[in-house]
Amino acid sequence: MEGDDPVDQIQSGEVVLDVRDLPPPEPMEKALAAIGELQEGCWLRMVHRREPRMLYPLVEAAGFSHTTLKMVDVNGEPFFSIFLWKTIDSAAAARVAVFVAETVAAELPPGSVRVNPLC
Repeated sequence: MEGDDPVDQIQSGEVVLDVRDLPPPEPMEKALAAIGELQEGCWLRMVHRREPRMLYPLVEAAGFSHTTLKMVDVNGEPFFSIFLWKTIDSAAAARVAVFVAETVAAELPPGSVRVNPLC
C-alpha cells in the first residue's frame, strides 16, 4: 500500500489506498486494516470505483469519521475519494477539511459554486 512508510505518512498526513481494481470484499478489508494503522494527525484516502456504503457503519462503529467526494479522472471516468480519520483526532479532521475544500475548489471552473460533498 502506498504510504506504508510512517515517515511519509507523518509528513503528508495522507495515506492513499487505491482499490478501484479490487473485487469485493477486498476494498473493505483493506480499508479496515489501513485505518487501524493510522497515526495521530493522519487520514486514509481510499480511491474506489463505487461508493462503499457498507463501509460507513463499520468505520463509524470503530470510532472513525468519513467524508466522500465523487470525482472524475482525466479520462472522464467517475470515481470516489473516501476520506477516513479517527473521530477523536481533531488535527486529522481539520487537515481533511482543508484538503477536501482545496480538492473541490480545484475541480471547479472559475466562478462556480459547489456545496455539499457526499457524506
